[in-house]
Amino acid sequence: MMKHGKRGIMALLFMTALAILGTSVPASAATGPDGFTILYASQGNIAHQCNVIGQADGYQAVVCADVLTGTGSTYYWIEGQVEAYCQTTSGVAVRCAQVDAAGRLSSGTGGDNPVGTWVCGHQYGQCSAGRNTIRTAAWYIYSASGCASSASAAVWMVAWGGLTQIELPVSDEWVTLGSGNANDGSNESSGHVYVCA
Repeated sequence: MMKHGKRGIMALLFMTALAILGTSVPASAATGPDGFTILYASQGNIAHQCNVIGQADGYQAVVCADVLTGTGSTYYWIEGQVEAYCQTTSGVAVRCAQVDAAGRLSSGTGGDNPVGTWVCGHQYGQCSAGRNTIRTAAWYIYSASGCASSASAAVWMVAWGGLTQIELPVSDEWVTLGSGNANDGSNESSGHVYVCA
């Protein structure tokens, strides 16, 4: 009985660690020929990748890059999203003093869908007490079916290093996404994914 209890606690700790790290894969977890995750728009699958990019005085700055999917009556869609927020070291979201964020949704076919530069805090108005999310415009695919299945059709979202920065609460310390605290050179990337209807 004790052994089973420890296993349950270990499983809970593992799931908590995944939640804190902010990494998720869709429930389908199917992969294409190159090993890229397949997102199914009909299931509203999301690719979500986060990193803590710095901390001070018990607060952390977090940047995420997401690919979102969904469907309409005659199409499916793909959007990119940057999430930038502050949290306590125990993972509770708090209001950042300021957030500057920028990013781009890209495709292997050369498509480019930027979010531009987005700012909150100080003279720009308070940041959210939770996550600050900045979305690209949607790409609409007017097809009842279909699946991106070659590397040239892959999509990915990137939060731009150097332009994405967060001012932490209390300390007012600035943390900039860049080389050394990002997962794709100086950028934070969702990773390459295929999107199917």
